[in-house]
Amino acid sequence: MSARKITFFTGLQRTDYAGVYIGNVVTFGQGGSKVRNGVIVQFSTDAGRMTLRYFPAYYPFPKDRAAFVASIVGRGLL
Repeated sequence: MSARKITFFTGLQRTDYAGVYIGNVVTFGQGGSKVRNGVIVQFSTDAGRMTLRYFPAYYPFPKDRAAFVASIVGRGLL
């Protein structure tokens, strides 16, 4: 059995919430097609804990990102 190699890249952008960042992970699907997967990351103030929410095959358009983060934070999902 051969091992499957998964390559991905990410970038994090600050949000209006302290310690909360939004970004995306680009993975490569079948046939090498790029898939953008959203992530929201929260770091604790002492950097002792990181919480990550992963949204497979979903990454909001730039104009929708602030509202998306606000909905996740507002629902207490971080």
